[in-house]
Amino acid sequence: MRYRTLGTRTGLRVSEVGLGAWGIGGPVAVKNRTSPDFAPANYGDMSESQAVATIAAAIDSGINLIDTAPFYGGDGVSERRIGQFLKGRHDDVVVVTKVGVYKEGDLYRRIYTREVVRRQVEESRQRLQRDVLDVELIHSPTRQEYGNGEALEELLAQKAAGRVKYIGFSTLFDPSQGLEWLKSGVIDVIEVPLSLVRPSMADEVLPLAEQMGVGVIAREPLGNGFLTGRFTAETEFGPTDQRRNWPREQVLDFIRRAEEFRFLSEGRGTTRAQSALAWVLSHRAVSTVIGGAMTDGEIRENAAVGSLDPLGTADLARARDILDRELVSR
Repeated sequence: MRYRTLGTRTGLRVSEVGLGAWGIGGPVAVKNRTSPDFAPANYGDMSESQAVATIAAAIDSGINLIDTAPFYGGDGVSERRIGQFLKGRHDDVVVVTKVGVYKEGDLYRRIYTREVVRRQVEESRQRLQRDVLDVELIHSPTRQEYGNGEALEELLAQKAAGRVKYIGFSTLFDPSQGLEWLKSGVIDVIEVPLSLVRPSMADEVLPLAEQMGVGVIAREPLGNGFLTGRFTAETEFGPTDQRRNWPREQVLDFIRRAEEFRFLSEGRGTTRAQSALAWVLSHRAVSTVIGGAMTDGEIRENAAVGSLDPLGTADLARARDILDRELVSR
């Protein structure tokens, strides 16, 4: 495993590949997320033993950063499982969690007030069994949801009080929003969606983050799993997999676009997932890439990228040409 610095503002050394722990929380269904009715909000089933095996495999593979959130698993299940596994054994592992999104009864909530931030920081400290949280991010608010910025003010207060070491934002898909958060000048870490099917953060957000010493966590690097090459137009997602409710045209579009990058793994002895992760890591501003994993085998496959040769210049140039053509066609 290779390691990078999570921005000069934190100075933390983190593994190039981290563990995205949404799946670790297991299945959850809520109302008012994608529809008024109950709908899945995860990627399938995950038993307690499977979660433990996946976290253990990540640590054994040299991973020292895990990304989670209170909503993952619905009622803090992902955080709780991580806290139980790490306590007293792996206190050096950097855990990133979030505030603002949570499950309340059957309902999906996105609320970014002082009270919510204060409450969720304390709940995360308890579930993760840590007096001080490593990294706390505001969980992907829209501008309207963010409102007057009281969530950031409260997070700064939590940092000043010593309950949180480093703070930042997890962004949605609009690069201008990421630039806005960075220009606040007070965040230490930014988490952005970045993949071969969603590359828009690369050209402006990453350079500014690097310039400002802000650590970059790249999420959804496998394009919600489509860049693994495991899905076809005939794939039927299970009842606890949120992708079953995606618009059909979006699923087919991701499958088509993923196929364009098959060449990155041909002749390299790597899987398509590993090549997709390697593309994200070709951006020097990226501190760590957090591919999700539902099994110990998947996380070992992801982690292996931390010891493989980087993509070559010819492959990167060809990928760039494809991305540029895609941008023009849209």
